[in-house]
Amino acid sequence: MWETSPQYASEEGMKLARILAESLHETARELNEIKKGMSEAGILWKQVSLIFKRLYDHDRERGDIGADYVGSLLNYSRFLYSVHRNAEVHVWLYDALSIQRELYQRNPEEQRLHLAFTLNIYAEVLRANDRPADASMCDREATILRQGAPNRQRRLSSAAGASSFFWAIYDFTSSVHTRARDEESYIAGAGEVAHIRQLYADDPERQRSPLARALHTYGVALSRARLGEAACFALAEAVQLRREMASHDPEQFDQDLAASLQAHAAGLRLMGRVEEACTADAEAVRLRRGSSRSRPSRDPAKQRLALASAVHSYAISLYQSDGRFDEARMIEKEAVDILRALAGTNSKKYSPALATSLNNYGLMLHTSNSAERVQQACDALAEAVHIRRQLHQHDEHYRSDLAYSLTQQCRSLFKLGRIEEACAVGKAAVDYRRQVYVGDRDRHRVEYVSALGYYSAALMAGGESKYEEANAPHAKLVEHYHILWERNPDVYRTDFRHWLLTYAKTLRHVHRDVEAQHYEEEARSLEVIGQISPARTP
Repeated sequence: MWETSPQYASEEGMKLARILAESLHETARELNEIKKGMSEAGILWKQVSLIFKRLYDHDRERGDIGADYVGSLLNYSRFLYSVHRNAEVHVWLYDALSIQRELYQRNPEEQRLHLAFTLNIYAEVLRANDRPADASMCDREATILRQGAPNRQRRLSSAAGASSFFWAIYDFTSSVHTRARDEESYIAGAGEVAHIRQLYADDPERQRSPLARALHTYGVALSRARLGEAACFALAEAVQLRREMASHDPEQFDQDLAASLQAHAAGLRLMGRVEEACTADAEAVRLRRGSSRSRPSRDPAKQRLALASAVHSYAISLYQSDGRFDEARMIEKEAVDILRALAGTNSKKYSPALATSLNNYGLMLHTSNSAERVQQACDALAEAVHIRRQLHQHDEHYRSDLAYSLTQQCRSLFKLGRIEEACAVGKAAVDYRRQVYVGDRDRHRVEYVSALGYYSAALMAGGESKYEEANAPHAKLVEHYHILWERNPDVYRTDFRHWLLTYAKTLRHVHRDVEAQHYEEEARSLEVIGQISPARTP
């Protein structure tokens, strides 16, 4: 009713409208807690956004209304993201970013971090829509904004209108990044860093270690959120501070330096700066080894685990570097040996890390053309699968890891020519991966397609007797590669064309010639002009 009434323009009308919006917002939050109420929550959040839009249009100088408007846009965007309406997410989030820019122009000091956070979220949505270049530009702008934040920057919760803004941001990032992170989100980490910087400016000697610790935590959270550029910036500063401290007291600070070097290497890998990552990881390993040899810990298992973690990270960097596969395999084998020994003393505590290291070791062995090494890869992956099956029995969060190990085991069995085993393992991988995929389709689509691809390859290698069975995964592959191709034609065109032709082949085997011809024509048009017709089904 308020939308059609001229009374909203009065102070009393605006007050009533805000009360209504806040009431709708709280109802939406309660409904969102109930899975069946998500649709109703989305409708309410949209209505809240429309209310604040009218209020903000009426008085654009009110920063508190602007902040609430941005928060409502973020809440509705989060709902759209949760129901996979990504195109609409882009539109509403762009509006939030535009309003946040207006607020920043009016009050740069107070709104700097708010704009940086909104840019980071917008970047994540751009990545989900396969626009990495645009996403990087947003992340870069966010990094520049954070660099310019003065030491006296107040905590996020003290800014005008920050409460609703903060929780909208927090909820949205929680929906985008569902994988477990540190207890503090990178948003809370930014606030902590800003707070300690203020203390550091007044007392650098006492606050150097707390600032380094806050930067490290913040950088790790950014890295896990795949915000590589911002992560590298924070972690490079943490490394610098901890290097200064370790130069004066290595016994106390060199292990902290090793931890930050390892975290920095992970951020560098995200940015494609692999050689720099190798250098950082090598120094971290050297520091961990030195500590193990010269300063035995009261907790030797913890010390050995830290060494295994550093070695594992170094192996990943070496593996991504050109021509260093053999070195990477040797390094990863050391991590496996350390973790297997630790798991022998406490399986529950150390077997998850052992499974991860075994999985990576298997992948590194698999790159070899040696039958002996491929067999070793298969054995390592079988052990990883065994561990992850046991973990999955007690905790369903290991389902994605289990699906990944099964997919790679299928690949190794296929390479060894053990086709029947590859088919059985591949089917299990697809089944588990499908369960993960339905929970977050956009995030897990590529992994689901990978599992389908290896399973289908195994079925095709089984001969014509398995062609009919292969039709179901082939249909799924064509469906998903069509989506991936539309988002990124240059990356997925070749694979899309391959599965179109493969599907056509198995369709002809079961005398579905009209459908087969349709997919063959699609493949030809894809090859000739790089496009396909909108109609995908005959």
